[in-house]
Amino acid sequence: MFNSKSKANNTSSKADKNKKLSIDDVKELTWTRILELSALEQKKFTAEDSSTCTSEAALQVGESGSQKDFLLTRATKVLDLLKQKAPELLQPEPSDLRVWTIGLIFVCLAFLLGVITDELATTGNKINLLSPPLLGLFLWNILIYIWLMVSFIVRCVRKEKTFGAGPLRELLSSSFTKIQTTASKKSPTLTQFFKIWIPAEAPYLRRIVACILHLSAMCFGLGLIFSIGIRGWGTAYTAGWESTWLAEKPNAVLAFLNLVYNILPSNDNLFQTLNTEVVKNMRFDVTPAGIPATYWMIRLITATAIIVILPRLFLFLYNKVRANFIKNNFPINLQTPYYQNIIRQWHGQSMTIRVLPFGKDLTTEEKNNIEDLSLAINQSGNKFIFEPTAHEDTPLPTIENGKAEELWIVFSMAATPEKEVHIQFAKDIRDLCNKNEASCKVLINSDVFIERFSGTPKRIEERKKNWSTFLDSTAVPYAFANLDSLNVKEILEEFDKTSNHH
Repeated sequence: MFNSKSKANNTSSKADKNKKLSIDDVKELTWTRILELSALEQKKFTAEDSSTCTSEAALQVGESGSQKDFLLTRATKVLDLLKQKAPELLQPEPSDLRVWTIGLIFVCLAFLLGVITDELATTGNKINLLSPPLLGLFLWNILIYIWLMVSFIVRCVRKEKTFGAGPLRELLSSSFTKIQTTASKKSPTLTQFFKIWIPAEAPYLRRIVACILHLSAMCFGLGLIFSIGIRGWGTAYTAGWESTWLAEKPNAVLAFLNLVYNILPSNDNLFQTLNTEVVKNMRFDVTPAGIPATYWMIRLITATAIIVILPRLFLFLYNKVRANFIKNNFPINLQTPYYQNIIRQWHGQSMTIRVLPFGKDLTTEEKNNIEDLSLAINQSGNKFIFEPTAHEDTPLPTIENGKAEELWIVFSMAATPEKEVHIQFAKDIRDLCNKNEASCKVLINSDVFIERFSGTPKRIEERKKNWSTFLDSTAVPYAFANLDSLNVKEILEEFDKTSNHH
């Protein structure tokens, strides 16, 4: 499924930042990451294997190569090595979702429904200008346009960048997702992959579903026009109206006909001569045969084109452009430990870890465990600097711009998080790191608190929720960790999870 498009080039690092990844690129990288971490956990892959793949990719791409090419080249080498050492992990691979194939079925069905709607709107050779199917078609599309406009305005007011989807779009998107993930039930690696991939893919999938729905609506209108045109060739249509509620209200009927069928002025004199008396005589119970429908059919086709076909075509093209943009500029968080580690190795950088225990110094065992955790994350030699922080007024550390540094704040879960103290300190460290091209993490040491409240798990969960709520506002990756007995896998997963949130 995955064919890397990696090619060495001589682009500068500045240009590298503008070299975007496509949806296929990100899918390949995500799948490789899941496989590599699973293989490492199951000891079917070693840290030396990972380093070898990194070194070979770095050699192939070179220091002047782009980050994109390096990551894709390395992914190819990891997958090739895994095929030799742990082929069972690669089966089955994530399948490509044939959304447009399914969408074509929707489009064809919509066209047929449009043809059928013409059949329902006419009785023999008579066209009822107030036919409920015709009115329903126009009204439904107008309501959709109003809904889309209101949703757009609301998103602008709320400054939301995400694409809102209605119930039908959500239903179709979730259906496509279920089809895509069918094979994952028997594969832990696939399950883990789709846990990450489905939320990432959702914005793109919603745009594609929007394309399908707008195209289907357009084809529905085309089916209606097609049927009218074909049948009009061999049938002498007549036009008129009949209604239970409007039978004695020709003025209302006249207003409606002007509103719907006179939407685009024409050279014909149809509406110039149309008045209440003419409309009254168009009732099928007054003039059973009706009147010649030639101009009315033209107006019906025009109204369908203006109300249905053209707006839907515009909406289809708009969503297709947006979908293509997402497809070719697919977002990926390269700030996770996994990617930061291999990118740093590519550049031959060692990492300086500054550990900032807040309010409480660490024991020797806790320091050793933090060093072990860092090695598990970074997989390379690190320099550790422990700088205890007595309170929020402690001067911020000095870090050198451009150096590979990472600041780890260690809070105690036993402390109640305070916005003006703990959270403000985390934000200050975050801003310092952003200014100096460093990174930062937060560890919430849970050992004392969990030991104290081991008999009341509800209290523990409440405290975790409290810390999480505050830390989510900082956009800093964080994880809860018992520094007396580390669970490295859980900590890594939580770092990844909170990093992806931001």
